[in-house]
Amino acid sequence: MGLDITVYTNVQKVAPEVLDRIMRDPDGPREGFWNELGRRGIWLPEKEHYPGRAAGLELGMAYLGEEKFSFRAGSYGGYNEWRDKLAQLAGMKSAWEFWKLEPEQQEKFPFWQLVNFSDCEGIIGPEVSAELAKNFAEFDERAKFFDPDTDGWNHFYENYKQWRSAFEAASDSGLVEFH
Repeated sequence: MGLDITVYTNVQKVAPEVLDRIMRDPDGPREGFWNELGRRGIWLPEKEHYPGRAAGLELGMAYLGEEKFSFRAGSYGGYNEWRDKLAQLAGMKSAWEFWKLEPEQQEKFPFWQLVNFSDCEGIIGPEVSAELAKNFAEFDERAKFFDPDTDGWNHFYENYKQWRSAFEAASDSGLVEFH
């Protein structure tokens, strides 16, 4: 088990009349997306566990998008280790110490929307993706040399590049899905 990421571009709300037909599909709504439209839909929850992360999208709605790419962010433990290093790159002592801060304090740090987000499921919308893409671009040079492993391979930076690409792709009418 681990964290997988799928990046969608050109995300558009499903028309109400289409959604109504999909919801009545005898195989169920998720299967209905495939039957009706031939591609996977994305359901946004009525309420976000991490408020604001889906900014640019309407909660409780269904969307369709073009799957741009996907990648494995690692095991849950591996992703959390990487996220802890990202927090350190941004000037935080650790992700754990960051999580203890009040929200107003957290928002002062780059990458805060990713460091304080689910490690298993959720959606980051286009507005937050644009902010994160900007953070990833600004810290890219430092990230290259931040945590090279003893064998000379920088696993941190390889993952960093994938995340940067994800948020860049989603920053204009897209989304990043954690699953």
